[in-house]
Amino acid sequence: MAVVEVPLDHVLLNHRSHRIRSELESLPDRDVIARDPQSEEAQALLSAILAATPGFEDLRANLREEGQRDAGVVTADGVLINANTRCVALRQLTEEGARPVEYISLAVLPADAGPKEIDDVELKLQMQRDLRQDYTLTNELLFVQDLIQGYGQSSDQVARSLGWATSSETMELAKGRRRIEQSLRVLGLIRDLQALSGDSRRLTEFDDKRQALQEIDEAYEDLLQNDPEGAERLKTARFIALLAQLGYREMREIDQSFVEDYVQPHLSEDEHLGRFTERLLTPVEASDVDLPGIDLLADDEWEHPENSSLDGGTLLGLLARVPGERRIELPAPNGAVVTLDKDGFTNRVRNVFDLATQDAKDDRLKSNKLDRPVALLKEADQKVRRARDAYTRVASSSGFSRPQFDYQLRQNTKHLKELKEAFEADGT
Repeated sequence: MAVVEVPLDHVLLNHRSHRIRSELESLPDRDVIARDPQSEEAQALLSAILAATPGFEDLRANLREEGQRDAGVVTADGVLINANTRCVALRQLTEEGARPVEYISLAVLPADAGPKEIDDVELKLQMQRDLRQDYTLTNELLFVQDLIQGYGQSSDQVARSLGWATSSETMELAKGRRRIEQSLRVLGLIRDLQALSGDSRRLTEFDDKRQALQEIDEAYEDLLQNDPEGAERLKTARFIALLAQLGYREMREIDQSFVEDYVQPHLSEDEHLGRFTERLLTPVEASDVDLPGIDLLADDEWEHPENSSLDGGTLLGLLARVPGERRIELPAPNGAVVTLDKDGFTNRVRNVFDLATQDAKDDRLKSNKLDRPVALLKEADQKVRRARDAYTRVASSSGFSRPQFDYQLRQNTKHLKELKEAFEADGT
């Protein structure tokens, strides 16, 4: 293909570029682009998306200093295949007078090039390891899905094209194949969460969660064959942790019995969520598209289903839908309504899971569990003394919440009494 100099305002940004596909799907005005991607309004939206991609400012600085070194590729109709981001950066530099650049160097594809040929070109030019500007997680996953399901390429072909298998040797291809298969499963996990949210959670929300999603997939797959129910409980609990913004290191403490062993005790102590503990942690059938959510909480005749382990399914359903709700309202059996703002609800869930994962970690690290009761009491004693000192410093302040402090003090007193009664009942 011959390289030509094309005026910057004569080329069109490509709305099919896999570099920004998840951003497009997450865009509230995406219908504008879908209706007429070549319109002025659609092109302006595409330009704004590209200018917001990671690495754009570095690319702009490089173009300011060195200019365009590698030619892009354009269709015979003037639609860019790659170099979309470079085009936006060059336009900005020209408008600012930073460089007298009015042209972009491009190789023109034959007029009969179809969608598959165009995607093949994009794959070869932009998806390999020497990219200056990496694809986001979700754009990468969508591209892999298109190549496998849309164009019928094999996992081995895609792995070789992406550089995920460095050769055609059996071990290298197997490694690449595993990565391809995991990519499709991870995209499936994201789609599951989007479905639970009523599509209120956008793809781009998950771009910074690569490690956590991969570890959820790996832990789930490890359990699936021998303990499918346990695998589902683990996935549900880790989904909650993911949406509550826990780090992936904390999430590693979550196993198939985590909700019953660690979450239930801490959730029951929450001032607002505690009265709903068992209902929030009740499983929801995977086939139940319209999650019971608040309706389940409001049912005065509700009873925990027999022979079902608590997994947090209802809590996950509520948390997933947070972006699409104005507030979270939890009806209490006495007719009252507990109302939480969205951030407050999420923060309470995160706090519960923070405490629960810390307990799980402590249990894992302390090999001698016979010493754990005494160690925990010592730790609690230290914290109570620190709380007393902190209280004396702020008790007279106008912003101090006496009702909240009183509630927590009564909770601690109740739990200490229960522990003492259990100890005395054992006769030890």
